[in-house]
Amino acid sequence: MRIVHYTLGLYPKRVGGLNRYATDLLKEQSWKHDVSIIVPGRWNMWSKRCSISVAKTDDGVSCYHLNNALPLPLLYGIRKPRCFFEKKISRKSFEQFWTNVRPEVLHLHTLMGMPEDALRFFKEKGVKVVYTSHDYFGICPKVNLINENGNLCEGPHVKRCAVCNAKAPSIMFLRWRNSRLIFVLRDTVRWLKNTINC
Repeated sequence: MRIVHYTLGLYPKRVGGLNRYATDLLKEQSWKHDVSIIVPGRWNMWSKRCSISVAKTDDGVSCYHLNNALPLPLLYGIRKPRCFFEKKISRKSFEQFWTNVRPEVLHLHTLMGMPEDALRFFKEKGVKVVYTSHDYFGICPKVNLINENGNLCEGPHVKRCAVCNAKAPSIMFLRWRNSRLIFVLRDTVRWLKNTINC
Protein backbone atom coordinates (compact mmCIF):
# COMPACT_ATOMS: atom_id res chain seq x y z
CA MET A 1 0.00 0.00 0.00
CA ARG A 2 1.23 3.53 -0.79
CA ILE A 3 0.76 5.74 2.29
CA VAL A 4 1.58 9.43 2.64
CA HIS A 5 1.71 10.97 6.11
CA TYR A 6 1.29 14.70 6.69
CA THR A 7 2.83 15.97 9.90
CA LEU A 8 4.78 19.01 11.11
CA GLY A 9 8.15 17.30 10.84
CA LEU A 10 10.22 14.26 11.66
CA TYR A 11 11.30 13.58 15.22
CA PRO A 12 13.82 14.56 16.68
CA LYS A 13 14.25 17.60 14.40
CA ARG A 14 10.68 18.57 15.22
CA VAL A 15 9.77 17.66 18.80
CA GLY A 16 6.42 16.93 20.39
CA GLY A 17 4.13 13.96 20.75
CA LEU A 18 2.46 14.44 17.37
CA ASN A 19 5.75 14.29 15.48
CA ARG A 20 7.14 11.46 17.61
CA TYR A 21 4.02 9.35 17.03
CA ALA A 22 3.95 10.04 13.28
CA THR A 23 7.68 9.33 12.89
CA ASP A 24 7.45 6.03 14.78
CA LEU A 25 4.35 4.98 12.84
CA LEU A 26 5.72 5.71 9.40
CA LYS A 27 9.03 3.98 10.16
CA GLU A 28 7.18 0.85 11.27
CA GLN A 29 4.88 0.97 8.23
CA SER A 30 7.87 1.35 5.91
CA TRP A 31 8.75 -2.31 6.58
CA LYS A 32 5.67 -3.48 4.69
CA HIS A 33 4.38 -0.49 2.73
CA ASP A 34 5.60 2.26 0.42
CA VAL A 35 5.58 5.20 2.86
CA SER A 36 6.22 8.90 2.24
CA ILE A 37 5.90 11.99 4.40
CA ILE A 38 4.89 15.56 3.62
CA VAL A 39 6.00 18.32 6.01
CA PRO A 40 5.61 22.11 5.82
CA GLY A 41 8.51 23.43 3.74
CA ARG A 42 9.89 26.71 2.54
CA TRP A 43 7.95 29.92 2.27
CA ASN A 44 8.33 31.96 -0.91
CA MET A 45 7.22 35.55 -0.45
CA TRP A 46 7.03 36.04 -4.24
CA SER A 47 4.44 33.33 -4.80
CA LYS A 48 1.22 32.52 -2.96
CA ARG A 49 0.84 29.11 -4.58
CA CYS A 50 1.26 26.04 -2.38
CA SER A 51 3.44 23.39 -4.00
CA ILE A 52 5.05 20.04 -3.21
CA SER A 53 8.75 19.40 -3.78
CA VAL A 54 11.13 16.54 -3.03
CA ALA A 55 13.01 17.15 0.21
CA LYS A 56 15.15 14.13 1.10
CA THR A 57 14.95 10.48 2.01
CA ASP A 58 15.25 9.57 5.66
CA ASP A 59 15.70 5.93 6.70
CA GLY A 60 14.01 4.68 3.55
CA VAL A 61 11.08 7.11 3.83
CA SER A 62 10.67 9.63 0.99
CA CYS A 63 10.17 13.16 2.31
CA TYR A 64 8.39 16.02 0.52
CA HIS A 65 7.96 19.67 1.39
CA LEU A 66 4.63 21.44 1.30
CA ASN A 67 6.01 24.83 0.25
CA ASN A 68 3.98 27.93 1.03
CA ALA A 69 1.88 25.91 3.47
CA LEU A 70 -0.49 27.88 5.63
CA PRO A 71 1.26 29.43 8.65
CA LEU A 72 1.59 27.09 11.65
CA PRO A 73 0.00 28.78 14.66
CA LEU A 74 1.19 26.13 17.13
CA LEU A 75 0.20 27.56 20.54
CA TYR A 76 0.34 31.20 19.41
CA GLY A 77 -3.15 31.50 17.93
CA ILE A 78 -4.47 33.26 14.85
CA ARG A 79 -5.14 36.99 14.80
CA LYS A 80 -6.25 37.30 11.14
CA PRO A 81 -8.15 34.17 10.07
CA ARG A 82 -8.63 35.37 6.48
CA CYS A 83 -4.90 34.76 5.87
CA PHE A 84 -5.57 31.07 6.38
CA PHE A 85 -8.08 30.87 3.55
CA GLU A 86 -6.21 32.66 0.75
CA LYS A 87 -3.85 29.93 -0.45
CA LYS A 88 -4.32 28.12 -3.71
CA ILE A 89 -2.35 25.07 -4.70
CA SER A 90 -0.09 24.84 -7.72
CA ARG A 91 -2.05 22.25 -9.64
CA LYS A 92 0.99 21.40 -11.79
CA SER A 93 3.11 20.65 -8.71
CA PHE A 94 0.42 18.51 -7.09
CA GLU A 95 -0.18 16.62 -10.36
CA GLN A 96 3.56 15.89 -10.58
CA PHE A 97 3.56 14.62 -6.98
CA TRP A 98 0.51 12.47 -7.80
CA THR A 99 2.20 11.02 -10.89
CA ASN A 100 5.38 10.15 -8.95
CA VAL A 101 3.87 8.82 -5.72
CA ARG A 102 0.30 7.65 -6.51
CA PRO A 103 -0.76 7.56 -2.84
CA GLU A 104 -3.65 5.34 -1.85
CA VAL A 105 -3.93 6.76 1.68
CA LEU A 106 -3.23 10.24 3.05
CA HIS A 107 -2.82 10.13 6.84
CA LEU A 108 -3.19 13.60 8.36
CA HIS A 109 -1.69 14.06 11.82
CA THR A 110 -2.75 17.71 12.04
CA LEU A 111 -4.67 20.24 9.98
CA MET A 112 -2.10 22.98 10.66
CA GLY A 113 -0.50 24.20 7.46
CA MET A 114 -2.67 22.08 5.15
CA PRO A 115 -4.71 24.15 2.67
CA GLU A 116 -8.27 23.05 1.97
CA ASP A 117 -7.45 22.98 -1.78
CA ALA A 118 -4.82 20.31 -1.15
CA LEU A 119 -7.31 18.04 0.60
CA ARG A 120 -9.77 18.54 -2.23
CA PHE A 121 -7.07 17.58 -4.74
CA PHE A 122 -6.39 14.26 -2.97
CA LYS A 123 -10.10 13.51 -2.62
CA GLU A 124 -10.58 14.17 -6.36
CA LYS A 125 -7.89 11.57 -7.03
CA GLY A 126 -9.71 8.98 -4.91
CA VAL A 127 -7.15 8.97 -2.10
CA LYS A 128 -8.52 7.70 1.21
CA VAL A 129 -7.98 10.36 3.87
CA VAL A 130 -7.36 9.27 7.47
CA TYR A 131 -7.15 11.87 10.24
CA THR A 132 -5.62 11.25 13.66
CA SER A 133 -6.40 14.18 15.94
CA HIS A 134 -3.31 14.90 18.04
CA ASP A 135 -4.33 18.50 18.73
CA TYR A 136 -7.45 20.68 18.85
CA PHE A 137 -6.61 22.81 15.81
CA GLY A 138 -9.82 21.80 14.05
CA ILE A 139 -11.80 23.69 16.72
CA CYS A 140 -9.20 25.90 18.45
CA PRO A 141 -6.88 28.39 16.68
CA LYS A 142 -4.50 28.14 19.67
CA VAL A 143 -4.53 24.34 19.35
CA ASN A 144 -4.88 23.57 23.06
CA LEU A 145 -8.30 24.86 24.27
CA ILE A 146 -6.55 27.12 26.80
CA ASN A 147 -7.87 30.69 26.79
CA GLU A 148 -6.00 34.00 26.91
CA ASN A 149 -5.92 33.87 30.74
CA GLY A 150 -4.37 30.41 30.85
CA ASN A 151 -7.63 28.75 31.89
CA LEU A 152 -9.48 25.86 30.29
CA CYS A 153 -11.63 27.15 27.42
CA GLU A 154 -15.41 26.84 27.69
CA GLY A 155 -15.48 25.70 24.06
CA PRO A 156 -15.21 27.32 20.66
CA HIS A 157 -17.38 30.39 20.09
CA VAL A 158 -16.86 33.27 17.68
CA LYS A 159 -16.66 35.98 20.37
CA ARG A 160 -14.55 33.96 22.82
CA CYS A 161 -12.11 32.93 20.09
CA ALA A 162 -11.81 36.53 18.84
CA VAL A 163 -10.90 37.77 22.34
CA CYS A 164 -8.53 34.85 22.96
CA ASN A 165 -6.67 35.40 19.68
CA ALA A 166 -6.68 39.22 19.66
CA LYS A 167 -3.03 39.37 20.77
CA ALA A 168 -1.79 36.51 18.60
CA PRO A 169 1.41 37.31 16.70
CA SER A 170 1.50 38.39 13.09
CA ILE A 171 1.55 36.00 10.15
CA MET A 172 5.14 37.10 9.49
CA PHE A 173 6.13 36.01 13.02
CA LEU A 174 4.45 32.62 12.54
CA ARG A 175 6.35 32.11 9.28
CA TRP A 176 9.65 33.20 10.86
CA ARG A 177 9.05 31.03 13.95
CA ASN A 178 8.66 27.94 11.77
CA SER A 179 11.50 28.69 9.36
CA ARG A 180 14.53 26.44 8.95
CA LEU A 181 16.75 29.19 10.33
CA ILE A 182 15.10 28.83 13.74
CA PHE A 183 15.77 25.08 13.76
CA VAL A 184 19.41 25.64 12.79
CA LEU A 185 19.81 28.25 15.54
CA ARG A 186 18.12 25.96 18.07
CA ASP A 187 20.41 23.06 17.17
CA THR A 188 23.46 25.35 17.35
CA VAL A 189 22.50 26.60 20.81
CA ARG A 190 21.98 23.01 22.01
CA TRP A 191 25.35 21.99 20.59
CA LEU A 192 27.05 24.95 22.31
CA LYS A 193 25.40 24.11 25.65
CA ASN A 194 26.50 20.48 25.39
CA THR A 195 30.04 21.51 24.40
CA ILE A 196 30.34 23.97 27.27
CA ASN A 197 28.93 21.52 29.82
CA CYS A 198 31.41 18.78 28.83
